[in-house]
Amino acid sequence: MAGIPVLLDPGLETEHRIAATTTASRAQRAFYSGAAQLKFDAKHGITNPRHSPSGPWQRGVSTVAASLDEDRATRLGRLVDHLADVLPERVARKAVALTVESSAIAGRVRGDAGGAI
Repeated sequence: MAGIPVLLDPGLETEHRIAATTTASRAQRAFYSGAAQLKFDAKHGITNPRHSPSGPWQRGVSTVAASLDEDRATRLGRLVDHLADVLPERVARKAVALTVESSAIAGRVRGDAGGAI
């Protein structure tokens, strides 16, 4: 102990959520994360040029992201959760990854439109 006082400001507290255990909850959180990044960048004057996806995976993620908003990201996550039990494991894992990555990009692009955060 260095004897340095620690001050806890209740105004800086944030809500803690349980673990995201479904694709639907992961997609929603990814969307919120992207929206938070968008808000942070705007507040601090950070501008990042949009980049063109370079590979097939990135193009697929960008294509799916273009159709998502907060509600659609969550619904897509529910669909993937439903299908995961009948898909081959490798395909199910890719579907989860595609959903979550696409949701984050969608939040980054249009997160402020839906009041996500």
